[in-house]
Amino acid sequence: PTPSNTYGKITASTSTIKVGGSYKTLTLKLYDADNNEITDTTIADLTRNDFVWTCSCDGIDLTNSDKVTWLSGSGINQAKIKFADDRSYLNKILVIKCVVDGIETIEEFELIGT
Repeated sequence: PTPSNTYGKITASTSTIKVGGSYKTLTLKLYDADNNEITDTTIADLTRNDFVWTCSCDGIDLTNSDKVTWLSGSGINQAKIKFADDRSYLNKILVIKCVVDGIETIEEFELIGT
């Protein structure tokens, strides 16, 4: 079982996602209570299906909507996300969540223009 003091961070090249832009790679990294990265040892026995990625904006789940397209990343702890060219979402916050092994990680990304 994963210790309850384990936490995650979702990282990307920037804290923004371009509306109508290309794919953004998201990486989930896991840390212990002493802030040591433990991703590799924690996910060693997991598969890509153990990582559940979701997203929402203004409290509305967009995970399986026509606004978001998901692809698998190169690592099992990675996902790629692309946001549709819907200008009504400009400057809003996209909340991305990943749950793995009982650890829930949430990060916010600003939706910007291309």
